[in-house]
Amino acid sequence: MRNTDGQRSYRAWAVALLSIVLRVRPTHLGAGFASSTVYAQTDTRQACIAAVGGVSHACVWSGTAAWFVDLNPVGAVRSVAYSASGPFQAGYITTALNDSPARASLWAGVASSWLDLSELLPSGRFTDSVALGVWTDGVTIRVTGSASDALLGHVVAIL
Repeated sequence: MRNTDGQRSYRAWAVALLSIVLRVRPTHLGAGFASSTVYAQTDTRQACIAAVGGVSHACVWSGTAAWFVDLNPVGAVRSVAYSASGPFQAGYITTALNDSPARASLWAGVASSWLDLSELLPSGRFTDSVALGVWTDGVTIRVTGSASDALLGHVVAIL
């Protein structure tokens, strides 16, 4: 949707972005974090990645870097959080540096809450999977994404 006053819309977006950049710089994230990128934002939380030793870790924070949480679960080499809704974040993890296989993932604000959504897909048929969106109304949780379908030979949407 295009605002009739494109300049005002652009300025509002730029101010919001600048606010996040100023509040969450790599130096605020703690030792070992080199950079960060926000992929999604709710009213109270931002889902992101932060580079740790050159490897991305899914993360979430709420308003300021003082509330920064590394979501990378035990055993994961790399993780990314692409989406957020309510207390949930969606993305993927890998257990190898070559990013294969990616495993669709869901978190509830802390690393120990990690749920491997790829385990819910039919065994042997789907390989790499990524959760790209999450939505909740407080009762129902819906996750969208994609997965490589070995039977069809291409990537398919998953819900």
